[in-house]
Amino acid sequence: MANAKGLRRWIWLIRVLVALILTIVFLVLSPLVHIGQWQVFSHNVMWGSGIAIIWLLVFWPPIIGGLKKLFQKKDQDDEKEAPLPIADLPLRQRLKAQISEVNRTYKQLKKRRYSIPWYLVTGTEASGKGSLIDHSNLHFKPLNTFQSNPDDLQWFLCDQAMLIKAPTAFFDQDNDLGNRLHAEELISSIRRYRPLQPLNGLILTIDTDALISGSDEDRLAWVARTKVTLKAINEQLGASLPVYLIVSKIDLLEHFDAFFHNYNGSEAKQVFGVRFSAPLPDQGSTHSPSAEFDAEFDDLINCLTQQTIAQSHTATSAAKVIEVNDFPCQFNGLKEPLISVIQQLFEGKEKPDKMALRSVFFCGDKHHISAQENYRQGFFKENLLAQAIVPEANLAGVDYRAMRSRRITTTISSIIAISLTCFLTTSWYFSYRHNKAYFNIVSNEIYEARRLYWQHASNQRPQATIYALDSLLDAKKPRDKSLVEAPWYLNLGLSQEDYVFYYVNRLYDRSLDNMLLPRLVTAMEPVLLDKSLTDAKRKRAFTVYLMLTRDYPYDATAATQFFNTFWLKRYASDMSQFERQALSEHIRYLFAEEPEPLQRMYDPELAQQVRNMLEQFTIEDEVYARMEEQNFTSFPIFSIANVVGEPLASNVFYLKNGTAISNGPPAFYTRAAYKRMFPEFVTKTTRSLVREQEDSGGEKASLEREEEIIAAIKKRYLTSYAEEYQTLISDIDILPYKSAADGAAILTRVTSDPSPLITLLEGIKDDTDLDKMSLENLPTNPLRMAQQRVNSMLSTPNSQAPITNPVTNAFESLNQMLDEEGENPAAIDEVLKRIAILRDYLTDVSRDSRQGGITPEKAIEGEKLLQQLQFYAEAQTPLVIYPVLESVWEDTSHVIRVEQSRYLTQQWRKDIRGICSSAIENRYPFNKSAKAGIPLEDFGEFFGYGGIMDTFFNKWLRQFIDTSRTPWRIKASEIQYIRISNETIALFEKTAKIRRAFFSPGSKKPNFVTVIQPRNLDPALRSFELSVSGQQTNYAFGPLRPTRLVWPGPDPSIGVKVVMNVDGGNNLTYTAAGPWGWFRTLDAMQLVNTGLPEAFNLTFNIDGRTASYSLEAGSSSNPYNLLSNSQFHCPRSL
Repeated sequence: MANAKGLRRWIWLIRVLVALILTIVFLVLSPLVHIGQWQVFSHNVMWGSGIAIIWLLVFWPPIIGGLKKLFQKKDQDDEKEAPLPIADLPLRQRLKAQISEVNRTYKQLKKRRYSIPWYLVTGTEASGKGSLIDHSNLHFKPLNTFQSNPDDLQWFLCDQAMLIKAPTAFFDQDNDLGNRLHAEELISSIRRYRPLQPLNGLILTIDTDALISGSDEDRLAWVARTKVTLKAINEQLGASLPVYLIVSKIDLLEHFDAFFHNYNGSEAKQVFGVRFSAPLPDQGSTHSPSAEFDAEFDDLINCLTQQTIAQSHTATSAAKVIEVNDFPCQFNGLKEPLISVIQQLFEGKEKPDKMALRSVFFCGDKHHISAQENYRQGFFKENLLAQAIVPEANLAGVDYRAMRSRRITTTISSIIAISLTCFLTTSWYFSYRHNKAYFNIVSNEIYEARRLYWQHASNQRPQATIYALDSLLDAKKPRDKSLVEAPWYLNLGLSQEDYVFYYVNRLYDRSLDNMLLPRLVTAMEPVLLDKSLTDAKRKRAFTVYLMLTRDYPYDATAATQFFNTFWLKRYASDMSQFERQALSEHIRYLFAEEPEPLQRMYDPELAQQVRNMLEQFTIEDEVYARMEEQNFTSFPIFSIANVVGEPLASNVFYLKNGTAISNGPPAFYTRAAYKRMFPEFVTKTTRSLVREQEDSGGEKASLEREEEIIAAIKKRYLTSYAEEYQTLISDIDILPYKSAADGAAILTRVTSDPSPLITLLEGIKDDTDLDKMSLENLPTNPLRMAQQRVNSMLSTPNSQAPITNPVTNAFESLNQMLDEEGENPAAIDEVLKRIAILRDYLTDVSRDSRQGGITPEKAIEGEKLLQQLQFYAEAQTPLVIYPVLESVWEDTSHVIRVEQSRYLTQQWRKDIRGICSSAIENRYPFNKSAKAGIPLEDFGEFFGYGGIMDTFFNKWLRQFIDTSRTPWRIKASEIQYIRISNETIALFEKTAKIRRAFFSPGSKKPNFVTVIQPRNLDPALRSFELSVSGQQTNYAFGPLRPTRLVWPGPDPSIGVKVVMNVDGGNNLTYTAAGPWGWFRTLDAMQLVNTGLPEAFNLTFNIDGRTASYSLEAGSSSNPYNLLSNSQFHCPRSL
């Protein structure tokens, strides 16, 4: 284990090293990859993607393995909770998923897909397909991942073969088209995995009963379906395929046991059947399998006839001789039906041309036990697959057409890869030659820039850097393109133009930051000290200054405009026109992106003063602050209590956040406050502040700017307005109720006239429907009105749409609930109508609950009303209406469940609980230590068919419980209608098991049959005697005869008596009185299950003397299995 862990660590280390090496190679070569003028990895995203792909490819196997384990774990968790969803997939997806599951489960299968043969097994219903595989002695590992659908395929794998078991229903569809589709999809799915040889053989099974006792119509129907299936498989195959016909259950033939009774294990394992010597179809000859079968079958009959001679000599009676001699005649009865089946399937014009019947085998399902060895396999089965079918796997042909297609594809791919490699190698060679001129140009320009920089390094004026930067700019933008650009077909990877351009561009950018930027900051010092500037211009200078030190948000346009339009004109008058133009271009490049920050500032105190100035309020902030300072105390706030009125509001509504219903948004957010501030107050305040800014030296604001400021203020106010009301309204809900009486009272108040819900919505609409005040918001200034009319005439289709009212938009859906359209009533009326329906229902429930709850029928009626209300509520506005309706259906649903549970519990206690506790629970056999047993009459009346438990379940619970699987549970479709504990459901399920075990169908009288047979007797005993309710049996070392015992027997009161007659000593006796004496005896003795639910080994032991018997119940559902867990407790409530 340690070596394995060490090896895994080394593998991971090697993967990391390989990934690092490939990453380094990629980093070196990625700049050289070009397609035409496009450098593939020039962008960071492409560059990062390339590295990510490298690491992904290196770690692909462990990633895939980890994901598979993750999904395996998830699938296992899902399997514990629910059936696999694969059964719900369409046929093609289901087959694909199954083959994927086979590959995932058997990881080495893909490598061995042609090393082991594949067989398809199908046949008639109950023809022993599963038994054939289970008893094949091949040690298959079945894939149990598709058991959610019994009609799905099952896959079995071992070292010798892969078997695909197709249930009869898989090829038994509604019509021939369905059967054909299933066959075609199956072979097509396998061909995608094994294209050269999909199958090595087809195994058809048919049981003896279908051939002899079955009707001709059923046999012909199966032959017709099978013929369609064979035809579809034949069309999908690209090569020949042998077919094996297996006739199962020949042990059903009369006198089979008499003929083969002396077969030992090795004889029962031999293969029994006929094999045809005719070649397969693709070997160029035809034959008649029915004629050859006729001859071979006659030889088989002769062999059986010869064996009858030897069997007759060993027969113990004349009747045995007759039975032995009659079996070949019985077996001969299979001949004609089989010939008919063979002729219809494998002969005639429509026979499958790529299939041939290879063999016909016979086997039996009866288990053989010889005296010499304990051999329990079916007759002639164990070696059938391993020795007769699997060794002939090479008879199946190979699809040479698919093989040739595969070779052609591989050859073409190799030619394309070699051609591309040669083309790229040649192109890269010539591309490399075209790079030399570009290298020379760039290196000369960089050398010249370096020389000019050192020549003017001591000069701190910005214009000293112009010539050095010009040289780098020339290297960045070479003039003679014909010297450096290669044709696209020579530019596939090694063109260095883009890479060198990137390098020079970075060098130029760094030179701008290190050479030009410090000089520009130094040149700003006169601007900062110039007191002749206006406040606005000084503000611009300080803003740019703070931008360059990253103490202020960067604005490339503002920085570029300051230097190119203001600084160059005012403070660089000594520059020539050429220097100004060149410096202006370099400044544009410098500030195109935010430069590296400078750590030095001219005057920290002055910079802090400017920073404080820039952080002051804007005009919008100042106006909004003055709005909030207004006095709104005379305006009533919006609240539920104010709108609906007390005490009605407190008896209907509440706020989910726990605050009082008298709380609401501030008076600042009311219709009255809105009308007071817009437009007069906001317009006057804005114009006043704008004039103050202009008087202090700021830029003059236009009328459009004033309107923009006012619009921004209005939008800010209305947005906050809407948020305040949404916060309040989202918390409004109807009072919760836990009883039907409370619910009926609350819903009565809601639907009263006038309804408090309508009153609340009207109050909300009054304060949120602000669009009807839009005329008050129009501009009153004549000049402004004229300008708006001109703007509307000159506006283009792309002009910005006017700002909509956020408050009106937020509550439009709620306010529309009150609108009436013509003769149609308002939507709120329909809401109240549906609430009134539940009000009436809760009134009825309240009346019924006083009598002990409501019946299940009444509960179902209520749940249907709630479903209708829920569907209706989901289409309503989420404001007020949906929360109210949601609370109504949730609280009413709770009331329904509580009342229904009360009713069922009352019925339970009245009908069952009393008799259960007094006559059942604490008595034998449910209490092993109890002296008193349950009277048989009470036992039958309580557990029997039509008894107390059966009647209660059928009357009240059956419609809600799913009894089709164990454990029983509430049906998914009914889970919302009833609430029953798992303990109660388990109790009824156990009652059903007791009923099936102890009672005959339709009877209340317990009755079951047990067969016992002696196996061994203590040598110290002369004989053993057993009396059960008047039924006698004894054993004294004679023949082992079975005895049939009926419980409770002819005289149950006698009980049980066991007598062991000791040789030369006193007799040993054990007695158990009463009708339950037989079970008390079993408790005192030793009863052991043999592995079969109906078979047990019983050992009587009295003072060390033993007598062993085999005990066999009539059914797997028997009392002996049930009473091993004898607890039976009736809960107080359901």
